[in-house]
Amino acid sequence: MFIMSKIISADEMREIQLNILKSIHQFCISNNIRYSLSGGSLIGAVRHKGFIPWDDDVDLMMPRPDYERFVNSYKTEHYKVQTYKNDDKYWYPFGKVYDDRTVLIESHIKSGVYIDIFPIDGMPDEETTKGMIEKRVSLVFKNIYYSSKVYQFQQGNKFLLKLKYYIKKALVPKREISIKKLEEMCLEYPFETSDFAGVLVGGYGIKERMEKKVFMNYVDMPFEGMFCKCIEDYDIYLSHLYGDYMTLPPVEKRVSNHTNKVFWK
Repeated sequence: MFIMSKIISADEMREIQLNILKSIHQFCISNNIRYSLSGGSLIGAVRHKGFIPWDDDVDLMMPRPDYERFVNSYKTEHYKVQTYKNDDKYWYPFGKVYDDRTVLIESHIKSGVYIDIFPIDGMPDEETTKGMIEKRVSLVFKNIYYSSKVYQFQQGNKFLLKLKYYIKKALVPKREISIKKLEEMCLEYPFETSDFAGVLVGGYGIKERMEKKVFMNYVDMPFEGMFCKCIEDYDIYLSHLYGDYMTLPPVEKRVSNHTNKVFWK
């Protein structure tokens, strides 16, 4: 049971995320690993020189070769990498770096205050082919979820939850098979030799696909008093995903998408 005094405030959570970001930045610079702020975090850097005022997370992206090097080598005393390879209860097709002194439960996944790390994969030249790949990736992604040990975090009738778990387990491929298939699809078009690329496991569909040159050059940009790496062609990337990203959304939409409570251990 958590003690209410141990709840982490929004300001504390941002401070923890910034400390994780500083550590990742230093590690990537020292090991020649390419990374960039992505999604809303990149908008924050461009428009606010930090967090979007109502946002509470940090997203990074890395070309697949750099992503693999990072998730396989990064580790500090308290910051840990979490992927579907090292946690059989984790089912997202991208990684997280979290502070193991904290506790956060999201979508039945237990970790801590975290930063999301997305791989940038090569994509085919034909958009129709890319759409087919999206559907395949989505299906395999669901199979990884259904074959993961996530149900112990759910609320409800334990018998029915266990029954549901074993029915799903019987109907979908084994977790190891689904993971291998997902990786094969993501690597079908190697980042190094493709003309197009994007975060294939992201949530923007066809908008994620753009010329690879968008992800090839990086600049330093201010973010909450520090400098982070950002893709130089951020305007192409952000316009592709969001359109007019410099215009603030309506007041009623300036809310966080995350409602999970976070605790110190």
